[in-house]
Amino acid sequence: MKLAALGAALALFAAAPRAHATRLADTPCKGCLASVPTTADAGPTPLLVLLHGDSGHAPKQLVDAWERATAARGIALLALACPRELGCEGSFWRWNGDPAWLGAQVRALDARVPIDPRRVWLLGWSGGASYLGYRLPELGEGFAAVVFHGGGIPPASSTCAARPLPSYFLVGDKNPLHGLAVRLRDEATRCAHDVTWDLLPGADHAGEWNARATHAAATLAWLEAHPAPAPHPAPTPEPAPRPAPTPEVGHSSVPSTPAVPAPPRARSGCATAPSAPAGVDAVAFPLALASALAARARRRTRPRVTGSPPTA
Repeated sequence: MKLAALGAALALFAAAPRAHATRLADTPCKGCLASVPTTADAGPTPLLVLLHGDSGHAPKQLVDAWERATAARGIALLALACPRELGCEGSFWRWNGDPAWLGAQVRALDARVPIDPRRVWLLGWSGGASYLGYRLPELGEGFAAVVFHGGGIPPASSTCAARPLPSYFLVGDKNPLHGLAVRLRDEATRCAHDVTWDLLPGADHAGEWNARATHAAATLAWLEAHPAPAPHPAPTPEPAPRPAPTPEVGHSSVPSTPAVPAPPRARSGCATAPSAPAGVDAVAFPLALASALAARARRRTRPRVTGSPPTA
């Protein structure tokens, strides 16, 4: 009875990952496999994109290896199959296709399952890690960080990426190609990538694969600590200058003060009345002017006296 109970418990434990995630075969590309946690309904989901190696560990094996840990953290998986329709014969690094294909698969999955654009990470195993290292300068757009698990080769170009990509290495020093991973690390450091070097002393290639079970939690925690930078808000455009109003037909567009008529021009032989001096009251001035004209008239009508004044 005890053995039967133990066997039942182990069976439930083995089935636990699928109880927390839904697998989507041939999604979003032929041979690809997605695993979506049940928590995805709560909003945009973080995504870990997996690239397989040259032999074995196909998409299903990668999902089997990572699904338990990612489902527990609410992270979706997308294990890509190197695209045969684009000339790949099973090896990502030998295919060496345009990394834009990776981003296209993420966008296709996002059409079915909302993906958090700031938390999309890459993980390459073996030959998949070599491909990611070879094209490292081109991976900055659309991905937040990259993990090199059991592989990696230095980039094809010495040009550094416009946005350095945080890079995590999980590698063993007994892998026959370990020197290539070291050179990739050095190039990533030179180009200002945020490098974490998790060395497995004494581990060969099989040891690197087995280390996934003991290092999954630390690897995922490191990824969660490296979201993509928030996009800068678009600058607020300066308001365009307001155009001057178009005047209506027959009207001026420039406001004017009440027009002051010009004083009439004097006709030939005629005098004009003097205008009020500046600052003189407009009512007092006509009265003063009338008084002055009357005095002038009296002077003109006064009789003129001629001769010497009479003597006494």
